[in-house]
Amino acid sequence: MKPLLSLFALLALTFNSFAQNTQDICVPVKVSATYSPNKQINITWPSNANATSYKIYKKAKTDLFWNAPAMINGTASGYSDLQVVPGETYEYQIELNQSVVPAQAFTYIYAGLDAAPTHYRGKLILLIDNNYAAPLSAELKTLETDLISDGWLVRKAYARRNMPVDSVKQLVSAIYASEYSVMNSLLIVGHVPVPYSGNLNPDGHPDHLGAWPCDVYYGDIDGNWTDNSVNNVSATRPQNQNSIGDGKFDNSTIPSGTELNTARIDLYNMPSFALSDTELVRQYLVKDHNFKYGNTTFKKRMLIDDNFGYFSGEAFAQNGWRNGYACLGPDSIFSGDYFTDLNTKDYLWSYGTGGGTYTSAGGVGATTDYATIPLQNAFTMTFGSYFGDWDSQDNFLRAPLANSGSVLTNCWAGRPNWFFHYLGLGDPFSEGINASLNNTVLYSPFNYGSHGVHMGFMGDLSLRQDYFTPCSTLQSSAINNNSRVQLNWTANTASGVLGYYLYRSSSSSDSFQLVNKSYTTGTTYVDSFPLPGKNVYLLRAVRLEQTSTGTYYNLSLGRFDSIQGITPVGLPALTPLEANLYPNPAKSQGQLNLRLNQISSGTITLYNSLAQVQWQQSFNNSKQLSLNLPQLPAGIYHLHIQTPKHNKLLKVYISE
Repeated sequence: MKPLLSLFALLALTFNSFAQNTQDICVPVKVSATYSPNKQINITWPSNANATSYKIYKKAKTDLFWNAPAMINGTASGYSDLQVVPGETYEYQIELNQSVVPAQAFTYIYAGLDAAPTHYRGKLILLIDNNYAAPLSAELKTLETDLISDGWLVRKAYARRNMPVDSVKQLVSAIYASEYSVMNSLLIVGHVPVPYSGNLNPDGHPDHLGAWPCDVYYGDIDGNWTDNSVNNVSATRPQNQNSIGDGKFDNSTIPSGTELNTARIDLYNMPSFALSDTELVRQYLVKDHNFKYGNTTFKKRMLIDDNFGYFSGEAFAQNGWRNGYACLGPDSIFSGDYFTDLNTKDYLWSYGTGGGTYTSAGGVGATTDYATIPLQNAFTMTFGSYFGDWDSQDNFLRAPLANSGSVLTNCWAGRPNWFFHYLGLGDPFSEGINASLNNTVLYSPFNYGSHGVHMGFMGDLSLRQDYFTPCSTLQSSAINNNSRVQLNWTANTASGVLGYYLYRSSSSSDSFQLVNKSYTTGTTYVDSFPLPGKNVYLLRAVRLEQTSTGTYYNLSLGRFDSIQGITPVGLPALTPLEANLYPNPAKSQGQLNLRLNQISSGTITLYNSLAQVQWQQSFNNSKQLSLNLPQLPAGIYHLHIQTPKHNKLLKVYISE
């Protein structure tokens, strides 16, 4: 697919008269995490005659700033970090300084040595187009179940297509405000009303200056979004025209940090495809499920189709090279033709860029190609003029999701750059979305469009790189006069499975708690501390995953089963009492805070793993309590809350 380039692409070629290549903006690092001769993370790169120095920055994932860098001589070809702890993860910035243009190059990696499994991903709002509630009920239920079994706590809501965007925002904000624990993601399914904001044209075209689609409006809960200053109706596309009081916002940059990592699956108004938008979304949800269940697999490699080149240093395809190095390794990145190669060979990742229209990218292809050529590809990134304005008809940014092949994600990666290095060690796209949306100074090069309201991610943000087949069965049965639960399952036959984790909840819509702190290698387990009444169990297999940036314990999606009528430790089967406990894990001889959902009176008892009473306290007409625990050994405990009409059993982790 190599049609003539648009004017934008031809301009790029006139500027690209230097010898620089796009990949010169990035450092092609290889990473290994080893126990011998020391516990260490090794970062290596090819010898570079123009290198004057390297700087290796390091930080914990949640840190807001980099630590002071390790200074490396330009003649070096690697660095070993000996300050690593098995089970932990580390983020690195590798900066190359050189005597030629570009003077600097950057790559980011997320690395670890046997990084611990991630049991809890956080809370996710699943915001669904009401048009799909009935016809896609089965597929939407599967999506919700897959999210829950991958560690997400899901809160679901429906929106009508004719709702004002501020009413949709109120719906999202109300769910966000009602939860006490971490709510971090928003996944929009369907043509939920699209906010517009700004007076910007990040593709540089005067006829495209104005408001752009802006889903980050929904994800920025506390930002100040205004509609009282921008008055620009010069844009050719009416939707981009922005007037005072028209419901389109003034902001061209996100006014504050986003609380919700936001993404959208929206295949409305795509007439080049034979299927209706409902059937296109159904098709997407089916292929999304198949990928998560390990039914669809791809070689861990990336295809890059770059029709802009260096472009005076902007080098848009650096998004392909840099993320490819971090997620796959430098030996797995290949240049080629987008539709020809992705149709005949499978690639986990791809990147395509060229002079654009709303429905095409020069040298890459068009929406009509997505409609007729099935692709063997999961994650893509594309860039070119106009189609970053993704709410347009037959839009080229949304089109990959409608492809009958296997494409699941896309974003307009070039203005600004996107950073997905977290996927290299098992994190979902939501983490890369957060890093990219909120990037102000942390990740370089900080380029045109950074922190812009136009940044939109198309596809399921819960997706990860590495999946394997879940367990096929799980059965629960009551034993010991209904006071305990025995769980049995069939061994998982996927390669490398080490064992299994079990989780328990009173409902699939409530948070699941880990039952066994260490994975069990057998196919049976007795839960000695089930919940009163109903118990819902979740079983996940675990294996040690070897990636391009280290090793981590990877969890499959889960298998569910439930059982009723349980009376643990001889307690009566009463109505569960909703309660939140924090901090958990708690420190020995520390303070626990307990929040009930209603004013109650009763007793609180703490049991150890042998069902022995360790501490007890009465409470009267309380909704929020502070519990001062005695000195206790580290371990797993159970906090039983009992009132005249309610029971609640919570697991408590006591650390050193």
